[in-house]
Amino acid sequence: MAPHRQQGGFPASLGLILLVAAGLRVCYLAMYAGLPEWTMLTVDNCFHHHWAQDIAAGNILGATTYFRAPFYVFVLAALYAVFGVSLWTARVFGLAVGLASVALTYVLGRRAVSSRVGLLAAGLHAVWPTALYFESELLLDPLFLLLLQASVWRLLVWRETHRARDAFWLGLALGLAAITRPTALLLLVVVAGVALCARRGLAPLLRTALAVGLGLAIAIGPIFIRNLAVAGDPVLIASQGGINLYIGNNPEADGVSAVLPEPLGFNWQIRDVVHIAEQAAGRPLAPGEVSDYWAQRARTWIAAHPLSFLRLYAEKLYWNISHREISNNRALGPFFALIPLLRYNPLSFGLLFALALAGLAAALRTNARLRLIALILLLYVAASALFFFNSRFRLPVLPLYFILAATGVFGLAEAVRRRRGLVLPAAALTVGAGLSFLPLVSLPSGVSPQAIMSAANYAYGQGDFRRALELSAEAAAVDSTYPEVNLNLGNAWLRLGDAAAARAAWEREARFHPGRPKALTNLASLALLEGRFADAQAEGQRALALRPYDYDANLVWLRAVFAADTTAPEQLVAEVQAAAARTGGDVYLLNEAGILLTQRGLAETARATLLAALSAPPPPIEMDDAAFAPNFRHSRERMREQHAQAAYQLGYLAALASRFGEAVEFSRRAVELDPGLAEAWVNLVGACAAAGRIDEARTTLREALARFPNRPELRELDRRLAPRQ
Repeated sequence: MAPHRQQGGFPASLGLILLVAAGLRVCYLAMYAGLPEWTMLTVDNCFHHHWAQDIAAGNILGATTYFRAPFYVFVLAALYAVFGVSLWTARVFGLAVGLASVALTYVLGRRAVSSRVGLLAAGLHAVWPTALYFESELLLDPLFLLLLQASVWRLLVWRETHRARDAFWLGLALGLAAITRPTALLLLVVVAGVALCARRGLAPLLRTALAVGLGLAIAIGPIFIRNLAVAGDPVLIASQGGINLYIGNNPEADGVSAVLPEPLGFNWQIRDVVHIAEQAAGRPLAPGEVSDYWAQRARTWIAAHPLSFLRLYAEKLYWNISHREISNNRALGPFFALIPLLRYNPLSFGLLFALALAGLAAALRTNARLRLIALILLLYVAASALFFFNSRFRLPVLPLYFILAATGVFGLAEAVRRRRGLVLPAAALTVGAGLSFLPLVSLPSGVSPQAIMSAANYAYGQGDFRRALELSAEAAAVDSTYPEVNLNLGNAWLRLGDAAAARAAWEREARFHPGRPKALTNLASLALLEGRFADAQAEGQRALALRPYDYDANLVWLRAVFAADTTAPEQLVAEVQAAAARTGGDVYLLNEAGILLTQRGLAETARATLLAALSAPPPPIEMDDAAFAPNFRHSRERMREQHAQAAYQLGYLAALASRFGEAVEFSRRAVELDPGLAEAWVNLVGACAAAGRIDEARTTLREALARFPNRPELRELDRRLAPRQ
């Protein structure tokens, strides 16, 4: 099929396509907003949401090397700062990006082949089910898709003009795509190839390199300089590349799961991979060094197991072209069934891939621009298969598939009309359908329970323990030995009042996965509840031995140690100091330790511990595992609450020691940090009165009663402080 490009303005039919695309997206949002899943943010969605809020609140520079490329989050933060923090803001933005992508798909298709190809490609994009789904999630992929499209468009423009300004715009678009997802830099290989093939001489080549480099530097330079200035770490964009490479290439990799070898599994944390890397090095490491460590482990495994690597790589290539939609954070099949626009949408990637192959067969020899698009697509698939696959990683190149598929439709139609030239595209169509639809590779362990468990965790976090139990049982029915399935079952059973069932589930989890501490931590907590203090210490010690930096393991260990009346005071102090060091001074643990020390009469150590809690900073959100959970422990609001708790406890300790001025100071700080902390108001009024500051006590009491009119302690203080008649 020979190219027939139509230059000039946009046809009216494009407006109709965009109108349909906009209507579908509005309808989709309306359907989605009525589901509980609307607020069910999982993993990556949570991380982006929390990080954007932190930036919008003023923490622009952050505190350490970016673990993930930051551009999407900064755009989301800007939207939150302007329009307020809302899931509607984030989801509407995603769909607006999707609408722009539909328009750009037309532009690309027209420039690469023809206006009618661009229109059909845009039409496919407008109604494609996975595009509708991913655009509404708090994920970087739709923005990356748009920026990658822009990069390919500018590449096609520069290929025709070879002007320095077009090379600059290409570099800028590519740089913005790279700080959204660094894999965009692979396109530089294509840019270099096109420049060299042009054979325009050394001077034009240098001008192109400088222009592209300038565009890249404007986009990427601030990120690199920020990483260097803030963390002293010469990481170009982000530091997650090494661990992602290892996820895709390790003895237990299956090609479709973000899992690490036991005992880390699918629920691995950033702190885990840092700890292991630092243990191996015998010293603290910068995030870039941690990334290098895991990248080297991946390369070592590949070198030692070349056949296993090739087999795994071939499987990942297959998943890239398979009609199957591989779930990641959420089970796509059950969710698609909830939304009619997705449930009744017949479009399948298998059909798209088959038509794309037909398009290549029909026009590859006659259209250099289409060859370039095919090369970019091939390069992206080949590179992404080095890591691991799920459906959202296919999203950024869907527009390229749409253009090839539209070319295939018109190529087949023309061949049928002319009654010649049909064999090759028809054969390509058949081969493509066979490759995509035939079950050449089976999914590991059938259906993964990971996405089901994400829904169970959300239900648990919302207090719907019965639903959490049902979903956990559903996950167990798929694979009863899957990591944390039994952990979740036990958590739900305990909340529903069945301690025996909870214990049995946690014991199964500990038996199936002896390298993981969570079940042991829960068993220790249950032993504490039941008064079995020796068992609590034993289980807590086992958990701590597995993951010494784990907050929950340290907390349950401290509770177990303090529960034993025979523990010497000096040992209690030593255990608190050791736990604080292991957890990096976690504010939650310090507050809990302060309370435990106060209860045992160790006031001075309690005071020092609580002062440390009061000044404890949150972990850098860029590397904070808690940001991946819906209830972010280190959000600014929750950190203020924890600091308020520390100040309240310090005020209480000061009052016990008759240091009433100090008690007033700390109690006032507590209510300033958290005005909803009723206990701190009670302490503040009482401390003011004890310090002889009666007028201040009465004024504070009136404010406290306005907030908590039914608080009995405040009523009693009101009676005592009432002026005598």
